[in-house]
Amino acid sequence: MLQAPDKVSVALLRGSTADLDGNVSFEHEALFCDQLNQAMAAHNSGGLVIVQVGWGWVGAWMGG
Repeated sequence: MLQAPDKVSVALLRGSTADLDGNVSFEHEALFCDQLNQAMAAHNSGGLVIVQVGWGWVGAWMGG
């Protein structure tokens, strides 16, 4: 019997560093399993991806 997959409404993730464009790095995390899969599942089903990060990185040069 075929069944439609469940929709993922929210993905809660923990990352090490993030920038203003929404790029998240996981270099200081203890385990990197399926954070990308969870984020893609939530995004593709119209859900929300929430990431807690330890550091935010703005960058050395701000255009202007």
